[in-house]
Amino acid sequence: MVKVLGILKLHEVNFYTYIIAGAGAAGLSLGLHLVREFGPKLRILIIDRSDKTVNDRTWCFWHNGTPPHAHLISKSWTQFHFADQSHGEITLPLGPWAYHMIRGIDFYRYARTVLAECEGVEFLQASVDRVSENGDRAVVHAAGTQYTGRYVFNSCYAAEDDKRSQLSGNFLWQDFHGWWIETNKPTFQTNTASLMDFRTPQDGETRFFYVLPTSDRSALVEHTIFGKSRLPLVQHEKAISEYLLASKGISDFRITERETGCIPMTDLPIQGKSNHRIVRLGALGGAVKPTTGFAFLRIQKQVEQIVSALKEGNPPQVKPVGSAKRYGFYDRLLLEILTREGHRGMGIFSALFRRNPISRVLQFLDESTSIEEEARLFATLPSLPFLKALITSRFHHKQRKRGAVQTPGILMTKEIPA
Repeated sequence: MVKVLGILKLHEVNFYTYIIAGAGAAGLSLGLHLVREFGPKLRILIIDRSDKTVNDRTWCFWHNGTPPHAHLISKSWTQFHFADQSHGEITLPLGPWAYHMIRGIDFYRYARTVLAECEGVEFLQASVDRVSENGDRAVVHAAGTQYTGRYVFNSCYAAEDDKRSQLSGNFLWQDFHGWWIETNKPTFQTNTASLMDFRTPQDGETRFFYVLPTSDRSALVEHTIFGKSRLPLVQHEKAISEYLLASKGISDFRITERETGCIPMTDLPIQGKSNHRIVRLGALGGAVKPTTGFAFLRIQKQVEQIVSALKEGNPPQVKPVGSAKRYGFYDRLLLEILTREGHRGMGIFSALFRRNPISRVLQFLDESTSIEEEARLFATLPSLPFLKALITSRFHHKQRKRGAVQTPGILMTKEIPA
C-alpha cells in the first residue's frame, strides 16, 4: 500500500475519500453538505440497496422561519388541529411557526440529481453486507466487493444490529400506516394539519391519527401507534376506514398511495460496531427524538456537525443531537409512562396542547425552551404518572448500570429505514 505523508493515494482501486452507506435522508443530506463544502471532485461512494424511485416516506416538521431545503416543501400548514374522545376538537393557530411536509421522492430526486452531476460522486445499488475498520481506513463489503475510504458514514442496519438486549429500559415502536386519499367533493381544510386525533380505540396503548390535507380533496390519513409491537397492516387499514367514516364522515374516496413504517422510540443506547473510522448516521446515530420520532431537522444538524468537524481537520464523531441533557431526562420520563401505562398517553397529550400556548409546546418539542417555561408546562400535566415514572426510571437506570458490563446496548432491527 502506497502512502504519501500518511495519506492514501486516491487512484487506489475502489478507494474513496468518504463512503456513505445508506442513501436515505441522512446519507443524501451528508452527501449534499460534503460537495457544497469541499467541491464536486471529492471522491464519494454512496451505496444503497434501493434506487429511491418511489415515495416510500414523508418527512414533516415544524419550524419558525425558513427551514432547510425549503424549496422542496410540498405543503405547509398554519393551524394545528387536536381531538380526543373526552374533550372534543380544538384548532390552534401556529403563529410564527408552520408545519411543513417534504415528500421522500422529491428529496431523493433533488439530492441524487445534484450529486450525480458531481465529478467525484458515484452511486452503487447494492446491499451493505458488512462495515469494518482496517488501520487507517474503513471498509465496506457490498455486492461481493470491498470498498475502502478514510471514513464510512453508516446509516444501514447490518446483520449484527439485528438483535435486542434484555436491558431494563424503555423501548417502543412508533408504528404507522397511512393512505393518501382523494375525495369527489371538497372535504378538507387546507391550512389545518391534524397532528393528533385520538378518536380511535386506544387498546391500552397510545393511538392517534394524522390528517395532512394537500388540497380540499386530498390528504394523507395516517394511523399511528406507540406500542411494544407492530400492528398487522389489515388492522391499521380497518382503523383508518372506521376513523374516516366515524370522525370525518368520509365514505367515498380513492386510495392513491400507501406508506408504512416504524421508528424506534427508546432511551436505550444504540450500540454496535462503531469506531474511529466508522461513523453512525441518522437513526442509527441517534438523530431520532425518542418521544416524537421526528428526525429530519435533527439529521440536518447532525450532518452540519460532521462537515464542520471535517473542515476543521477533526475526526467526524457524532455527538448527541439536542441542546441540553435535561431534554433526555424528559424523554425518559415520558417513555417510561408510555411503556408501562400506554393508555395514559391521550390524557397527557391532551393536557399538553389544551393548557399551554402552542408556541410553548412547539418550543419545548423543539428543545428550545427555558427552564422556567418547562416548569410552567409540566405544571399543566397530570402529576401522578410522572411521579411514578421518576421512581421507576431511577430504578431501571441503576439496573442498567449494574448490567452494563454483561449486556450490550440495544441493537436495532434491519426493518428500520435509514
